[in-house]
Amino acid sequence: MSSRKTTKMSEELSDVETLDAVVAFIDDFYEADAPLIEGFSSSSEDAVPNATSSSGGDADASSEATASPPQTTTTRRRPAKAPKRQNHNRARDQRKEELSLLRQEEEALRVRLLQLVMAKATGEFERQRSVEETDTRPEALRQEMLAVWKDMAMRQYGRRKTAETENTRLRDQVQSQRKVIQSLQSILVRHEKPQLAPTPNWLAYTAGSDSVHRTRVFVELLTDLKQAHSVTNAWLDSSRANPLTGGKFDDTRVATLSPTQHALEMIYARLLPIDFRTAADTYWHTGINEHCQMFDIYREHAKVEGRDTVLYSQIVHDGDKSTVRLHTHVSVQKFEEENRIILLIAARPEAIHIDGERVTDVTMTEQYWVVFQAPEGKPQNACLMLSFGRANFKLDAAVASATHAVSTLSTHVHERISGHLNSAVECMEDRILSK
Repeated sequence: MSSRKTTKMSEELSDVETLDAVVAFIDDFYEADAPLIEGFSSSSEDAVPNATSSSGGDADASSEATASPPQTTTTRRRPAKAPKRQNHNRARDQRKEELSLLRQEEEALRVRLLQLVMAKATGEFERQRSVEETDTRPEALRQEMLAVWKDMAMRQYGRRKTAETENTRLRDQVQSQRKVIQSLQSILVRHEKPQLAPTPNWLAYTAGSDSVHRTRVFVELLTDLKQAHSVTNAWLDSSRANPLTGGKFDDTRVATLSPTQHALEMIYARLLPIDFRTAADTYWHTGINEHCQMFDIYREHAKVEGRDTVLYSQIVHDGDKSTVRLHTHVSVQKFEEENRIILLIAARPEAIHIDGERVTDVTMTEQYWVVFQAPEGKPQNACLMLSFGRANFKLDAAVASATHAVSTLSTHVHERISGHLNSAVECMEDRILSK
């Protein structure tokens, strides 16, 4: 009887000790820092079986202690298995829920990212296809544009190689002559004397010119420009049948109107990879105002009837050994329209010299049209430059000398105009490539 009571009391004491240990464990668990909580959470599953085995061991030890005589030894209190409570792993459950939510959110974000990547790729494809579908240029024009870019690249490559070769030659020449120049510099400075500049030959040509005469000629040329503008559409209609080859077309012909009248007609067409307004502005600033100024003896900018106008006089020649020299007056005017820009040029030589001799039995007039417009299909990155030229020669008599003069002048005009247009096109190409 006494043994049973002792056993029962031992069991109750063991339960009380176990409960106290569990309460102390839970208090320590929630009072610990965040990093420690995670460690306790991971090791809690291992602690429970150990507590169970310890509890079982203590129960056996208690029963053995009742059977043996009581001893006065001090034993260390061990935590025993606590009764299960509903929220004893609440922090761990919360972390599991957060981890589950984060995994779900990660999966949703991955799906969203994949959708965005596919949408971007699809959008770029659709945009490219839309651009190709909205490109209304005919296939022939596309091929011409490819040929234009190819020719431009070849010309730029050729110019670059030529420039590099010339730079190399000049560099070698400078290096070889530098020492000689340095040794002779002091001698040249001591013996240098001021020399009067030679009188240019064209002063004799312009001696009879005065401002009144020049103004009268300019007024007459402006009247000629109005008449030329009225026949622009006729020139354009006559050029529609001319096919472009490699983005260009050139044609020159000499017409005999009468035994004493001859005409030189020139047609040039260039396809440019630039919009027509930019091309016209480039030609106006470089071809009209910069490239031609080297020959000027007089130039004036004005507004005539609201249009940009340039009036200038110049000596036109091909160099010191040129066969032909012309003292000419020129009027240039810009006509800006909605779908095109027209530059009209009228010129009238006042004096003609061939091989140093003045030609008095031949008079000459020149008219040029330079039209910038978009080709068919109205692409935004292409321009068709059409240039028409007409030089009229009037002879006082159908003599051999006059006929020879007409032939020489025709060759000079053709070479001068074609060279001028090619230089203007190169300037526009340089502007395109400099962007």
